[in-house]
Amino acid sequence: KTFNIRVNKTGTSNSEQLVFILAELDKESAYLGEQITLTYKLYKDVNTTISGIEQFQMPDFNGFWVEEIFTPQRLQYQKQNVIFKGIEYQVANLGQRALFPISSEKHIIPSVKLKTQIDIKRKKNSRDPFFDPFFDSFFNKTQTKYLKSDEKFITIKPFPDPRPDNFFGAVGSFKIHSEIDQEEVVINEGFTFKISLKGTGNLGLFTLPEIKFPNGLDAFPPNDSFKKDAFRNEITGSQELEYVLVPRKEGNFKIPSVQISYFNLKTKTWSQI
Repeated sequence: KTFNIRVNKTGTSNSEQLVFILAELDKESAYLGEQITLTYKLYKDVNTTISGIEQFQMPDFNGFWVEEIFTPQRLQYQKQNVIFKGIEYQVANLGQRALFPISSEKHIIPSVKLKTQIDIKRKKNSRDPFFDPFFDSFFNKTQTKYLKSDEKFITIKPFPDPRPDNFFGAVGSFKIHSEIDQEEVVINEGFTFKISLKGTGNLGLFTLPEIKFPNGLDAFPPNDSFKKDAFRNEITGSQELEYVLVPRKEGNFKIPSVQISYFNLKTKTWSQI
């Protein structure tokens, strides 16, 4: 078998291969409300020295709800080097974000720019009578290099039909629980009704449905608490609504259940809680 190899006169410049930024995504298509994990990474050839670098700034992500996962305090390279297109690189994480697509005309991961200073050694002829390795550092020069990542486009996938009436935008995996602090009270004596929603997904991007309490039971606006955490790069957390309810007459009161549907990313179907 014969092979034809085409050799170009010029190619990618060495400086472009030495240092660059990549925007790495865990997925390039998602449902509205589904988490996309974005990591901006700096790749540096192992034989290249960066003598200066500007502070990295995250761009504005129009069309996304953004949650912080990781922001480095200083530039730190991973212990393990990476082979990329046949070249060995040191890799540093410039920052990581969880992006949740919201309704928008476009969903674009914007390019970012970074100004760096790269040390380039000037080659000296060892046969030069004035050549001395001790003074080799004096023959280094610094080159200013502007790094820019490529834009990336996110494709939004449609939800399956039919869409449940009690779907309020929840995408992920969730559980719901409610409780009261006492089951017998006197007139005008308040008690607490609490709803807890826990899970993984787009917490904070949807609200629980309004509860219609029975007549004769006054409800004060609830205290709303929200906790979140990035667990294994997934946004997890809980939302808690705490109502103070006051009965204004005697009798038995039935507090209705709270039901919502969410889009289950594991099964790609609708689930109800």
